[in-house]
Amino acid sequence: MKDQGCGCLFIIIVFAILFFTNPNKWDHRDEVGSVLQEALSEDIDKLLDKYCAENPSEFCSSREDNSFLNEFIGNLSASMLKEQVETFVNDDVSRKNYYLFSLTTVNGDIVGVGILNMVFVSSDKLEEDFLNYILF
Repeated sequence: MKDQGCGCLFIIIVFAILFFTNPNKWDHRDEVGSVLQEALSEDIDKLLDKYCAENPSEFCSSREDNSFLNEFIGNLSASMLKEQVETFVNDDVSRKNYYLFSLTTVNGDIVGVGILNMVFVSSDKLEEDFLNYILF
């Protein structure tokens, strides 16, 4: 009987810790913004090449034929990207709360998990959604 009480108390304590350390929507948005800024600062051109390889479109074919367009895209200022990221995060990133953990979603797609005051985001799907946002 005493062991059952200790087991129940342990489960209650674990649930309480998970509940009170579940990240809020701002934590999710901040992490998405950080992940996007980091990915975009690495090389926007690589992201566009990857996007065009997976999603051929008129934009992609004109990009291949036009060196000016390539140069323009390559020289997008950091402030413009930051502004685009902030707008994207505010418009398209949301959080689904399950009380013990939460999920980060972009346009209905799950891109991250929040638990114990931490948010873990998958950058691959996030980059694709962001490119769709800024290009179309």
